[in-house]
Amino acid sequence: MSAESRAEDSRSGARRLEDVRLWIVVLFATAFGAGLAVGAFLVPRTASVAAERGSGFEDYARLLVERFELSDKRKELLAVVLEEYQADLDVLRARHAARLAEDMEPELRELGLRYRAIVRDKVLPVAGREEFDRLAMDAR
Repeated sequence: MSAESRAEDSRSGARRLEDVRLWIVVLFATAFGAGLAVGAFLVPRTASVAAERGSGFEDYARLLVERFELSDKRKELLAVVLEEYQADLDVLRARHAARLAEDMEPELRELGLRYRAIVRDKVLPVAGREEFDRLAMDAR
């Protein structure tokens, strides 16, 4: 095997690895997007149920207002504090979700490789495998 041939094989292998990563990212993004869509669909119902029975912060605020007989000014301040608390909780959840996705990346890569191989080798006809490999490289 010539040096040019080995270099071409090496580049081809590197491209395939990058393509697999791309497919993993695409699959993860698709699953994430589907989750967001389902979440958006369910949120209005959940929010209306929470509004009917009161959220944890509403109950907490009501308890503090009644127990300590807060003035209107202190009620407004409490509402601002609880809104800030909710915003900080949302940021914290988003940060941990990103960290979780990063921690999952090696397993996602392995899973993507495994299922790509299954699709290529078990589902597609032998005649279509070369085209599948080409498509995977073009998706880059």
